[in-house]
Amino acid sequence: EHYQSDVGHYQPGDGEYQSDSGEHYQSDVGHYQPGDGEYQSDGEHYQSDVGHYQPGDGEYQSEVGDYEPPTVLHPFVSTVGYQAAQSQMILSGEILHDSELDYTTINVGFLISSNAIILENSPLTDKIPGKFENAGLFNANYTPTSNEVVYFKAFAENESGISYGNVRKFLNTSVPITQNQTPSEIAISILEEDSIEVSGGWMQNSWFGLYKSYQNGWVYHSIHGWLYLSADNQNGIWTWSQFRGWVWSSAELYPFLYQSNIGNWIYFLTSKEGQIYFFNYSTNSLEVNTP
Repeated sequence: EHYQSDVGHYQPGDGEYQSDSGEHYQSDVGHYQPGDGEYQSDGEHYQSDVGHYQPGDGEYQSEVGDYEPPTVLHPFVSTVGYQAAQSQMILSGEILHDSELDYTTINVGFLISSNAIILENSPLTDKIPGKFENAGLFNANYTPTSNEVVYFKAFAENESGISYGNVRKFLNTSVPITQNQTPSEIAISILEEDSIEVSGGWMQNSWFGLYKSYQNGWVYHSIHGWLYLSADNQNGIWTWSQFRGWVWSSAELYPFLYQSNIGNWIYFLTSKEGQIYFFNYSTNSLEVNTP
């Protein structure tokens, strides 16, 4: 049915009300359209000339000012290591993602303590700033003030928050190795310089892994089993096991190992269900040991 007047038209048959006075009122599903600003509803979306509100997808968008979630991410960081330089230690760290292109917005540095558990607000903790050398890489100079073991970890902070790297440690290089140390004692000292005691006498080394020291140069390794250690003159370590004989490696080369009795290199692949897998470069084949 249709009802008409000089002012406007009313048409209930199709669910619409229309007015010739300059404004339109429509109601298929429910549309309301004033002459100045637009308000539309199709069940979920409401729009106006000033802004748009769309609850269907959980977002608020406005032509005047759009709201978007923050794009600056947390700066993930790693404690790379240290290097001795006369009486100083050069500490190094690295930002692990490249989403933050402007590194000037990130504050970096290191927390240093005589305690393995480094707390930022502890009186035992020093905080020193770092500086970027390359994209993502940064360092800082630190002068030890005692002969004790020093623990340190990198930090990185931006407007989204602060994050910390893994804990590393070093011994003050002003403490010389005594002349009467055996090669096995020197080897264990080399490992201890970069190891953290966890529990029950176990030590976690950054490259050597989890081990426990015993007398006369023997250690028990969590993966490789019983090993006898002996140091060379360049911070490398020889280890002997009943499965591989004498093998040599260092922090820079591991998991590559030089195996003496074959005169070639092997590569530690993985440990699975009590089996240790190596790749032997002299035979180009996979080998399995059971410690």
